[in-house]
Amino acid sequence: MKFTERRSMMVIPVLLLIAGIAMFESCEKYSFKMETIVPGDSVRFHTDVQPVFNDNCILCHKGTRDPDLRAGNSYNSLSSGGYINSPFSSSELYKKVNANHPSSLSESDRVKILTWILQGAKNN
Repeated sequence: MKFTERRSMMVIPVLLLIAGIAMFESCEKYSFKMETIVPGDSVRFHTDVQPVFNDNCILCHKGTRDPDLRAGNSYNSLSSGGYINSPFSSSELYKKVNANHPSSLSESDRVKILTWILQGAKNN
């Protein structure tokens, strides 16, 4: 009888461990759900994208770290630095924004930048 009690006391922690591992394995650490982009919506660089850079990016990308995203420098820095080369869906800026870099960008700001890139990344 003692052997059976001891054996059942050993099984319980093992089952709890397995259940805990299964629970955490099913969790998704990062999730980014892309908003629906209406094809007719036009995103302009100077009025839509640059303000996102001004509010979120120039703390780090202010001329000392590439790309320089300060107003007046950002488009040239992005285009000459290879950040918005075609095909645009594989450009470096597209990859960074799509991979939650930086994580402080709101979903609507991400969508603005991604839409601008997919619309040809024009200096408009």
